Amino acid sequence: MGQYAPPPGPRPGPPPIDESQVRPRKRGYWLGAAGGVLGLVAAGLLIVFAVQSLPDLKAVPSGETRTVRVDDDGLGLYSNGLSDVRCVVRGADPSSVTLDDPGHTESVETNGRKWYLMLRAQDGLPSGKYQVRCIVTDGGEYAIGPRGGVFTFVGLIFGGIALAGLSVLGAGLTALIVGLRRRSHRERLRAQAAWGGPPGPGVYPPSAG
Repeated sequence: MGQYAPPPGPRPGPPPIDESQVRPRKRGYWLGAAGGVLGLVAAGLLIVFAVQSLPDLKAVPSGETRTVRVDDDGLGLYSNGLSDVRCVVRGADPSSVTLDDPGHTESVETNGRKWYLMLRAQDGLPSGKYQVRCIVTDGGEYAIGPRGGVFTFVGLIFGGIALAGLSVLGAGLTALIVGLRRRSHRERLRAQAAWGGPPGPGVYPPSAG
């Protein structure tokens, strides 16, 4: 009887490679994660700042006068309803301060009450003390606060949310790009190892002649 050749053994696996030679290095993952964490921290601080920017309004009975100090935030007059409000604001200058009607488009809820921005001083009002007196047509209450701040609050909130989303997206894209580039480079290193690789430094074929 004839001799049978033994079955072929298992095919050799891919040649081992030195992981330290794979580029880019793994620290690319850490850099992407660190950037994402910093972005989330900045987003959280932005949202906290937005919450703190909400005006703390205190009710004043209709017809009563209050002396307030105005700073760089300007002066806004609020009502807890949409009734007409007539106000007079005077500072060191005997003439009254010009007030604009913002169109009742801004509102803010603080201390469980909703207030509508009814009037506000023009931008650039000098800092200092002012006397404010408002009459609400339905006899309700009014409040004194900053010139704006409602849209600023909304903008900061959306900015914080957008920054958080971009931070997570950026960290994910960084990890994906680093992973794809490392896999591609690892495959090239394996191919070079399978074919013997390029000659090492100082190893060249003898020159003719």
